[in-house]
Amino acid sequence: ARAKGAAFVGAPDARQLIFTRNATEAINLVAHAWGTRNVEEGDEILVTVMEHHSNLVPWHLLARRTGVRVRAVPVTDEGLLDLDAFHRLLTPRVRMVAVTQASNVLGTLGYVDAALELKRQVDARMLPEPDFLFVTYGSGSTAAGLMLGVGLAGLRTQVVAVRVVDKIACNRYLLARHVNAAAAFINRHGEGQVSRLVRPRDLFLMDDFGGPTYAQFTPEGMAAVSLAENCDGIKLEGTYTGKTFAGALAFIRRHGLEHRPALFWNTYTSADLSGEIADIDYHVLPPELHRYFEEPTQD
Repeated sequence: ARAKGAAFVGAPDARQLIFTRNATEAINLVAHAWGTRNVEEGDEILVTVMEHHSNLVPWHLLARRTGVRVRAVPVTDEGLLDLDAFHRLLTPRVRMVAVTQASNVLGTLGYVDAALELKRQVDARMLPEPDFLFVTYGSGSTAAGLMLGVGLAGLRTQVVAVRVVDKIACNRYLLARHVNAAAAFINRHGEGQVSRLVRPRDLFLMDDFGGPTYAQFTPEGMAAVSLAENCDGIKLEGTYTGKTFAGALAFIRRHGLEHRPALFWNTYTSADLSGEIADIDYHVLPPELHRYFEEPTQD
């Protein structure tokens, strides 16, 4: 697999390829192993406003440690990368350009459609109309799309977003802006019209289940992971969905809603990829990366 990958990307040596479990881990490895040694105050990291938090949070944490500046390229009214702005921002101070291939922000529209599909299932009596829908709030695309789509579908469901990322990157103001940006895009390019803007105070956001920092597991989140596995065989994880499920359970218990219909929107893939990495020897990686395989990643 490593040799095939090297041939595909044109790498001269297959040992130059590093397999990781996901994009979040990969970008964090680069930010820690390369960034700590190669950037300093006055340098810049260039991203876009379309990025998932897996391509934002590591660079902002690097900026906090080193003083490097993170700058974002805007998009046009058509949702395309603003290439003129990109070329203006691409100065000699830029040490890294980290740009998505497929935008998570524009992916909001997919979850608008998902909410419309939920409406079709409710109308077909496949499930009762949920009083509450609990969803992870990380980069915001899923939560924003569902919030917008539920309104467009005419559902009375209250979408409850559970924050799992630091407040500087996840809050009511940013989420409202995300919802309204998607609504504006639909108004420009779609047949339907979204007439009313969402205000931050209109949104229901749970702030107390994110833990001390991004990706740090919490006792409540891990208890929820175990409960989902033991009761229904549902696989969750500690960074996103475990915390969200913990927030949903607490909300239901806190408000005495055990007999009301509620929907937990599981965003975690349960695909087992362990076989794909079973033959990888991490010792061929740079020494700076070995500790991620040898030391606990959680306290």
